[in-house]
Amino acid sequence: MNWLFVFGTVLVMAGVLLLVLGSAAYIFMKGGVKAEGGVVGCVVVFFVPICFGAGSESAVAVGLAGLAALIAAVLLLQWLFWRRREAAAGG
Repeated sequence: MNWLFVFGTVLVMAGVLLLVLGSAAYIFMKGGVKAEGGVVGCVVVFFVPICFGAGSESAVAVGLAGLAALIAAVLLLQWLFWRRREAAAGG
């Protein structure tokens, strides 16, 4: 099985699990806890990520920081895989 397919499936399952756990935590919370939220998205056009967000400033800032960390992690993994492939090819 292709490792990219497995990685994508694991990411989707992790997202669903996070959604379920977040909803369960909200439902079972006792007391009036103020919840703030926002929406963050990112579109990659060629090699330029265009990120945007809406909602409270703190939620958007946290979302964009998390998105930047995720993009950095993906770039690091791609570089490491490329480096390993080059070493295996004798380059």
